[in-house]
Amino acid sequence: MFTVKPSQMNMLWEERRIQFREKLARHISTVFSRPAQIAGTKHVDKLVDLALKRAARHGFHTIATVQSYSDHMIMLGAFFDEDPLLMHVAAPLSDPDITNKIARMDKVYERAIVYRQEIEGQGAIRLYEALARLSTYIRSADRIRATSRANLIALFERIYPEKASVMASALHPALDRAEAEQKARGLITPQGHVI
Repeated sequence: MFTVKPSQMNMLWEERRIQFREKLARHISTVFSRPAQIAGTKHVDKLVDLALKRAARHGFHTIATVQSYSDHMIMLGAFFDEDPLLMHVAAPLSDPDITNKIARMDKVYERAIVYRQEIEGQGAIRLYEALARLSTYIRSADRIRATSRANLIALFERIYPEKASVMASALHPALDRAEAEQKARGLITPQGHVI
């Protein structure tokens, strides 16, 4: 009879975990080659660790689901599933009616594409226009002082009106979260919530 000792099983599981991490790192470095090149191997490895940890919170443990989850982290932000501005995109992650985990990520992908198209436009033109407005704003003498919620929303609408209009209903929950984060990090200044 063939017996596998617990120490041998642990070695096998560790080897599998290492191979899984390497495969995910290769995927990120291939699919997102330019950002991965800029970030460097050390930061890609950190992203892999974070993706594995965050994906597991949703029950994702296969290479297909974790790769898809990591792709969305890169496209939408590492904490997209907690972002009040993206709750409609991330909603399928916790939808009990979608039992297949790959189908959940497919739904997130569909919503992410629609969201990015609405916000960024074809070829991300709206994003580049917003960056140009931000650059102009930074150099202007008539800057809005972002010391209140109303001023911050006005500034957001001025810089990125497309995103402000699509995200209108989520702005206040996002600002609530920003204010809580501000207090948690000790950024108690009039500009703390902007940071």
